[in-house]
Amino acid sequence: MSNATELLTGLTYNASLLLSLVILYQLVFTRLPRQKLSVQILTGLFFGVIVMIGIALSVQLKPGVIFDARSVILSLAGLFGGPVAGILAALMASTHRAMQGGTGVYVGILVALTATAIGIAGYYLRQAGRWQPNVWSIFSFSFIVHAVSLCWMLLLPQDIRWQVFQQVSIPFLVVLPLTGFLAGILMLIVEDRHRSEMRLKRSDELLNEMGDRAKIGGWGYDVRSGKVSWTRQVAEIHDLPLVETITRDSVLSFYHGEHRAKIEQALESAIEQGKSFDLTLEIISRSGRCKRVHTIGTPVWEHGEVIELRGSIQDITETWQAQAELAYSEKRLRLLIEHAPVPLAMFDNQMCYIAASDRWMSNFNLGDTDIIGRCHYDIFPEVPERWKDAHRRGLQGEVLKSDEDKFETQDGSVHWSRWEVRPWYTAKEEVGGIILFVENITQAHADREALKKSESNFRHLFENAEVSIWNEDLSTVFEKLEQLRHEGVTNLRQYLNENQETVSDLAASVRVLHVNQATLKMFGATSQKDFIQKIQETFGPGALDVFCDELCAIWDKKKVFRSDAIFHTLDGRDLIAIISLPIPDVAEAFNSVPVSILDITERRRAETELHEHLDELNRWQQAMLGREERIIKVKQEVNALLAELGQPPRYHNPQDEGTEP
Repeated sequence: MSNATELLTGLTYNASLLLSLVILYQLVFTRLPRQKLSVQILTGLFFGVIVMIGIALSVQLKPGVIFDARSVILSLAGLFGGPVAGILAALMASTHRAMQGGTGVYVGILVALTATAIGIAGYYLRQAGRWQPNVWSIFSFSFIVHAVSLCWMLLLPQDIRWQVFQQVSIPFLVVLPLTGFLAGILMLIVEDRHRSEMRLKRSDELLNEMGDRAKIGGWGYDVRSGKVSWTRQVAEIHDLPLVETITRDSVLSFYHGEHRAKIEQALESAIEQGKSFDLTLEIISRSGRCKRVHTIGTPVWEHGEVIELRGSIQDITETWQAQAELAYSEKRLRLLIEHAPVPLAMFDNQMCYIAASDRWMSNFNLGDTDIIGRCHYDIFPEVPERWKDAHRRGLQGEVLKSDEDKFETQDGSVHWSRWEVRPWYTAKEEVGGIILFVENITQAHADREALKKSESNFRHLFENAEVSIWNEDLSTVFEKLEQLRHEGVTNLRQYLNENQETVSDLAASVRVLHVNQATLKMFGATSQKDFIQKIQETFGPGALDVFCDELCAIWDKKKVFRSDAIFHTLDGRDLIAIISLPIPDVAEAFNSVPVSILDITERRRAETELHEHLDELNRWQQAMLGREERIIKVKQEVNALLAELGQPPRYHNPQDEGTEP
């Protein structure tokens, strides 16, 4: 074929056919996981077959010199299929061309290898993020492939070199680049669409997963039709199958009493006045379980009227119960502080009262006097100068104490006191005032031996207290959380769920500085060093979950963290305990955080036994209540049998307790 027009027509037909096959590839192979080697090999075979079809439909310019659109296909095979697919397709094309032979065999093979190599280079640039293909860059890519391929024409025999070069210049620099451009753009469009579909699918999966974990779902109410739609999570909250048809009345049937009145009023206000609502209510699910839910509703307007309500509902039963338990625990803690048998008072740097324990108030006969904000020396003008000096030194940062100190009151009576002065510091590490402990030891001083025994008993009681106390360094944990906050993390729990290794790393960064004797006894440790070295062995199932909750409490800047936890002792026992710790307000305080561990194993066991006894008593009660009914039923059956035999009834009134007529 010598006519350039015929060459252009043939190449155009060849390129169009191969372009159709490439589009078919995209529609089929984009659905497969490309990271698998088997898929990459299959892709290479598919491109190779396409090229072989193109060679079979090639245009022959001279004997042994043929041209087709293989450069388009092989460049796209390398660019979109990767090195495995590109090399396999190039080998198939080169082998097929070599078997055909002829004058242009080497040029044909070089064109195939060049197009594939440029395509693979583009693939690696895309993977490295150094090239994001667009309209102009795809055209430039295709033009470069065919411009370089055209240069290989100069290797043809001299007698046909320039004639062939002139014939193929326009097709190689116009038709084939345009064909590669169109095919590349179409493949990019299909690839981007598939990528968007996969992102949407992953988003839906993530949304469902987060909904399952948070026990939250969405709902919608069509005001005109009265139909209700909701997600799977909402159906599970109500213990309903997702396919069940739901109406407004059926939804309201889950609410009772004041909770139903609240939701009905909220729906009415939302529909008639367009008011959103945010409620915490109680429902009774289909299976009869009582649950606490948090529901939010927002109206959707159209032409000035509300046509739909949309919102969410979350099962917060566990959270609500935990908050109720925490409130009860805090109440008990306040009562404990109020009745603590320790006389303590806290002063500012002017010796004015900030706080005082009940024991302090009673020891100094203050009754219900409001002393907060008043100067200590105004309330007790008889304070000796040596004590004032101790207070001043305490305000300078010294810690002072006296185990026995004589104090004579204005009425001449003598008292002996044991006191201690300790400074307390502000967030700026400045002395903010002092904490004063004063104990009246007059009676103990009268009998020194009794005093020694009392002190010995007191120390023994302290060292053998049943409450386990740990002193932990959480400074590294706090620094890491602040770093995550600085990096833009807003939802810590979601971040930790997606990065479990971070939870493990943070747990490993916690340092236990000191434990008391109660801890050693509780966990069966021989010494503090022994306990700290083996502390990882004491954590039971769910320990990381509890630690994750603790991290979230620190993140949310809560005042205190409290949770149930399971521990293993070093001597093989299992413990159920309550772990609690105050959350510091300043970063420096995280260097030393007290953690208390309260063993509630026996209490839980006693609660279980109590429930079992109550169940047994209930069964006996039901048995006794049914006795009278069974006796009446037997009398009635006897009368019925006598009637069948034609005899008079034995019991004229079965309701009577007597057994004779």
